[in-house]
Amino acid sequence: MALPAASVSAAHPVPLPLDFDYVSDHSLYSKVVFRVYDASSFSPLICSGDQATSGFSSLSRNLGCLNLTALESGDGDIPEDEKSPWISTTKSLTWAVWEIARRLSVQKLEKPKSRPGVEPTVRMSVIKHRSGNVGLSDPRRAYLEAHVDATSPVANALRGARPGEFSHSMRRQCEQALRESRRSKEVLYYGRIFAESIDNETTWTVDRSGLALPAYFFRSPESPSSSRLIGRDGEDS
Repeated sequence: MALPAASVSAAHPVPLPLDFDYVSDHSLYSKVVFRVYDASSFSPLICSGDQATSGFSSLSRNLGCLNLTALESGDGDIPEDEKSPWISTTKSLTWAVWEIARRLSVQKLEKPKSRPGVEPTVRMSVIKHRSGNVGLSDPRRAYLEAHVDATSPVANALRGARPGEFSHSMRRQCEQALRESRRSKEVLYYGRIFAESIDNETTWTVDRSGLALPAYFFRSPESPSSSRLIGRDGEDS
C-alpha cells in the first residue's frame, strides 16, 4: 500500500528496517508504536493521494475528515458527535503480533461463510511516536497529533467515581477495558494519525508474515508462516 511521499524526517531519515529486534528496541524507547487493523476495523488506513488527508482517521467525522489546516483553524470549536475520537495503537510489538495471529484466526473461521475467495489479511503500521515537533515537516502537528497512555484516564475514572456513579455492569466493563489496555500497552491518538508519521506498512496473510519474526512466535519453528503463529493465549493463528 503506497502512501503519499513524505518530507524527510529528522528523527528517522529513512524507514526503519523491518527487523524484529531493531523495531522492538525502538518501541521500548517509545520511538514507535504499532497499529494493527483489517477490513473490519473502524479506522483503516486511508491513502487519498494527498499527504494532508492520508493516514488514520477516527470514527468522528468532524475530526476524521479535516486536514491539518482545518484542524488548526477549528481548534476549540470542532463540533462533537457520538463517534469515538480515539485511534488505538500499542507500544508492544509482541502484543501486536499476537493480535495479528488472533485476527487471522477469526478471518479463517469466518471466510467460508462471509468472505469466499478472499484471503485472510491483516495489516500493521509502524508509526513514529514523537514528543514535541522533532522530525515534523510542519510543527503544528506537535499538538494536533495528540496521544495519551490509555490506562491512566480509565484508572483515574474508576478511582475517582462517587458511590453509585457507575452501574455494576459499567464498572465491570471499565475494569475489563483497563486490564486489556494494560495488557496491550495501549496508546490512544486523538482524531488523526497523519501519513507523515507512518514509517512502514506491513501486510500479513496466512502464508506470509510482514516481518521476520523470532522462532519462538511459531508453533513449528522449522516451518514458519503466519498460519503457525502462536497467539497470546497459546492458540494457533
